[in-house]
Amino acid sequence: MKEYDQIVKLADEALEIADQRTEHIDKEKESIEESEKEFKNVAGIIEEIKDAELKQQAIQLQSTMEERYQIHGELYKNYKQGLQYDKELYEMLKDKELSFEKLEEQINKVNQVYETVLNKNQEFNEKTDQYNKEKMDFYKKAGIEVSTEDKK
Repeated sequence: MKEYDQIVKLADEALEIADQRTEHIDKEKESIEESEKEFKNVAGIIEEIKDAELKQQAIQLQSTMEERYQIHGELYKNYKQGLQYDKELYEMLKDKELSFEKLEEQINKVNQVYETVLNKNQEFNEKTDQYNKEKMDFYKKAGIEVSTEDKK
């Protein structure tokens, strides 16, 4: 009985942490959505660019950022699904009648969704790196001075 009480206590703690993770990811999503809303203003600015090559670079930069937003949306959706599966797992652990098969099935669901999350996170990070490189190339071509500080 003592072991079961410990499992319930740890499962309840894990549920609280899952709720905190939900709050954090929701705040991040809100921030990304605000950024996306502001970024929509770029289209009008791009139209004003006279230099054809620079305009094309700006269009590519805009496209990369839009892809980045789309990837983040997928990352968010999968992460939220993972949190839901986590919570289901933690609730299952409190069930004295839990079968090994049900536990294994739930763990497999959790692992699969987090594998997708890791892949989407990698994709998002790569798209962010691509955007930052394209942005610096654009600034250079446009003659915009930008100081970049290497943190060492």
